[in-house]
Amino acid sequence: MAKKKEPVKYDLGCGNNKQEGYVGVDIAQTDATDIVYDLNKPKWTFAGDESASDIYCSHFVEHVDSLINFFNEAHRILVTGGAMVVIA
Repeated sequence: MAKKKEPVKYDLGCGNNKQEGYVGVDIAQTDATDIVYDLNKPKWTFAGDESASDIYCSHFVEHVDSLINFFNEAHRILVTGGAMVVIA
């Protein structure tokens, strides 16, 4: 039986300002970006179901094509009881 991985903290749309202790995800490669990924894709392949304990997103949602898809995907990857902080 495979051991379940510890949940990850993601900073979505991190740009150059990734939160300490988080995995930075952005469409552009910067010094802070750990995963280069387009968060407008309909299913985020960089993270599995219930793989994130925390999501931080600052000044990014205005760049999202579909807020419904974005928040559905965030909900999918968050563990039960996980937290998401969105700063608009």
